Amino acid sequence: DIFTLNAAISACEKGGHWSKALQVFSMMAQSNVKVDPITFGSIVSACEKDGKWAKALELFSEMARSRVQTNTIIFNAAVSACARGAESLKALQLVNLMVQSKVESNTITLNEGISACGNHGEWAKALWLWCAMSQRRVESNSQTSNALTKACATGGDWINALLFFMEMAHSMVESHIIAYDAMCRACQE
Repeated sequence: DIFTLNAAISACEKGGHWSKALQVFSMMAQSNVKVDPITFGSIVSACEKDGKWAKALELFSEMARSRVQTNTIIFNAAVSACARGAESLKALQLVNLMVQSKVESNTITLNEGISACGNHGEWAKALWLWCAMSQRRVESNSQTSNALTKACATGGDWINALLFFMEMAHSMVESHIIAYDAMCRACQE
């Protein structure tokens, strides 16, 4: 039944066995077991955790074709997969689709999107995303500040990197060694 098979996919995801999770997923399709958001959330997360961003996006698209309703968790897993795969444009497209689909975004959405941009030094896109999410009242946290500092520093925008870094210190937000390292690199250039 679907509960047992979803549990199997979830166990594969948590154990880092994305290919086995896909086998269970394929078996569900062959057996005409109707999949649900939990199925897709687990399978997309399994791909995300193993860095299989293309497969995660393929499954995300399949979910739409299957008319399974998406949710924040599934979107976040797909955005995170793109961030890990250094696919910042695809991550931003997913965030935009999330907004258009009226699916609630959260701090995880914000942080993963900014990280995706930051990994490529696309500081302007990272700042745009931060502003857009702030307008939607999505809360920031220390990971947000660290990701923004890194994005700006990696992109050569040392002034904004310094501003975010100082904001972290001023607001007593926990700074991460990555933010310190990014600041040092930005100021060297």
